[in-house]
Amino acid sequence: MAEDKTESREDEPQPNPEHLAILMKGVAAWNKWREENPNVIPDLQGADLSEADLANAELSDAKLANAYMPKANLKNANLKSAILVNATLGGAHLENANLENANLENAQLVYSHLKNAKLQNANLKNADLMIADMENVNLSDGHLENALLLDANLKNASLNYANLRNAVLADALLENTDLRNTTGLRLDSTLIKNAHFSARASDPWSILRRSYTGPRIIFNILMLTAFMIPYVAKTAGWVGINHIQEEVKQCMANLQSVADKLEIDQHAMAKPMQDSLTAINERLPSENKEGWRKSSVWRLIIGLDKGWTFWGTALALIAYNFCRGLLTWIVAPMRDAEERSGFSPRYRIDGRGPNGKLLKYLWRIPGQLTECYGWLIWPHRFVSALFIFAVGSFVYHAYQWLMLPLTIPA
Repeated sequence: MAEDKTESREDEPQPNPEHLAILMKGVAAWNKWREENPNVIPDLQGADLSEADLANAELSDAKLANAYMPKANLKNANLKSAILVNATLGGAHLENANLENANLENAQLVYSHLKNAKLQNANLKNADLMIADMENVNLSDGHLENALLLDANLKNASLNYANLRNAVLADALLENTDLRNTTGLRLDSTLIKNAHFSARASDPWSILRRSYTGPRIIFNILMLTAFMIPYVAKTAGWVGINHIQEEVKQCMANLQSVADKLEIDQHAMAKPMQDSLTAINERLPSENKEGWRKSSVWRLIIGLDKGWTFWGTALALIAYNFCRGLLTWIVAPMRDAEERSGFSPRYRIDGRGPNGKLLKYLWRIPGQLTECYGWLIWPHRFVSALFIFAVGSFVYHAYQWLMLPLTIPA
């Protein structure tokens, strides 16, 4: 085992002995050497700098890949464009440090202190920032893909245009944080009280809360009304006509009884009246006559008397509004809980109970599904597809209706 450790140690990059010796003399000597040798790029790869006092150190462009720096004091240090790939910085103090354009990919920054640090355009892909204090940090244009930010403190931080694809933000604190124009944001029981989002934020929770709660509900009700007006108007028209027909039939029955009495009395008006009633009856609609049939109201509303484009549109609208109502029923309580607590809902269920053991009964899972939103993304996409189909069909039928030729006075 000892041989294996030695071999792995030898395989790791080693620091430049001269550069490391100068750094060990202290920050003053190091900064003077950097000032005198501006073109020399410090090579401190794999250096053991644990608990080192490097406050105010000039480490811009330095090669610090695989450096071991837990609990190091790097307050106010200049690490601009430094290479810190795979560096160990757990518990390190980086308050007010300049890490602009620094490469911290796969770096270990658990419990690190980064308050007021500058991390614009920094590369933090796959970095472990669990429970890190990043209050007031500037991460604009930062790359945090797959970063672990579990329980991290990002209050008052700027993440404008940051890439957070697949980053874990479970229980992170984003109070007053600037989240405008971020990419791949996925909230997960995250404190977002007074956080700043773009008007059309593209993260899943913002899409759901915007689509199924608030003013968007009124807009969708108006759209539903516009879609249903042609169907309801047609049905109402036919119902009205049927009522008139029934009244006409009743009047015809009364007139027929009068004509029958006249015929019995051999009145001169009996035959002309019978001929007139026969002519009128031939013109009245009846399901026994060719071209007429009985139809229930629901068939007329759905449009089953027309082609599939008509009833397909109606069914799409029914399915759309049913799914919308179901999603609103699930999302609205989660939004209400968020507004009261300041925490976003959980992204997904973990299948574990309060005691950390796997849930023993599947009946508990549906209750948890109403408290997380990740699984709602696919139903939302289905609803969006139904909406697009319904709108397309509505526009097509509206176009056909508007293009109907009419004869008007010249």
